[in-house]
Amino acid sequence: MHVSRICSDLVKIRSENPPGTTADVIEYIRGFLENIGIRSEIIGTGQGMDNLVAIQKNATLMLCGHVDVVPAPADNWARPPFSGDIAEGCVWGRGATDMKGGCASILSACEILAEAGKAQPATLSFVCDEETGGVNGTRFLLAKKVLSPCDCIIAEPTPALHPSIGQKGLSRMEIAFSGIPAHGSLYPSVGRSAIMEAVPFLEWVKTLYNREYPVDAPLQEIIDRSAGVLAKEFRIDGVSDVLKRLTFNPGTIHGGEKSNVVAEHCTLELEIRVPWGCPIPETIAEIRAHAGNAVVTPQEAFIPTITDPSS
Repeated sequence: MHVSRICSDLVKIRSENPPGTTADVIEYIRGFLENIGIRSEIIGTGQGMDNLVAIQKNATLMLCGHVDVVPAPADNWARPPFSGDIAEGCVWGRGATDMKGGCASILSACEILAEAGKAQPATLSFVCDEETGGVNGTRFLLAKKVLSPCDCIIAEPTPALHPSIGQKGLSRMEIAFSGIPAHGSLYPSVGRSAIMEAVPFLEWVKTLYNREYPVDAPLQEIIDRSAGVLAKEFRIDGVSDVLKRLTFNPGTIHGGEKSNVVAEHCTLELEIRVPWGCPIPETIAEIRAHAGNAVVTPQEAFIPTITDPSS
């Protein structure tokens, strides 16, 4: 089966995360592998959050992909997000790139080897939970000791002939602002709005992007060359700054009870992508210091990574 058809089939099977239900798409992969003679095991955490592994004895390499995708509201799509249409040289739909296309590539490679009568050289792992942190996916499989340490190729999209050798760090947090309720007609003379408490904080967050963090010469060369590749591939102005600076996204914000009541609560979900040289604990401490009376609750954090050139 052509890799585009496999990708199309996968895209048509909904696996948005949240909620993270992947039973149907994992069953498709299990059946595909079974048809080419590869035995696999489905390992779930409940509620349809299924992972699949196909262990190859004595393999020192693992091919890995995630089958969950970010939510896809149907508005403003040129084609329905789960159509899986194959047209104009592309597969169209949510996850075609990130990363059902990569999963399709793994499956296609396995099929080619099977048709040639060659043994599979790698363990396979398809996981249910990457988009929300991996607790029910790879980290679950590691905790259950299903997977053993080995070299790993993750089929996430990168520019052609340019595999990823590192990535920025990540920190996600919830920031809960509190206020003093009052009748809206009296504000700002009476009451304190939790929503307005968030406004100056968000203005300050913007300034984080202006900072630069020094790195050593070898890493700086990697960043500069990577910026050149990304600029050519995606035609993004200032992509070098994206790699070198702290980027941020206030992804959700919820607050208030009614338009005529001064908001007592406002909750913000903030994600920052952390460059090399930026210490995450100190950054979170600084965020707390600028958040006023808000409660800052870190949810997860991962330091920046880079593959050792000597490895």
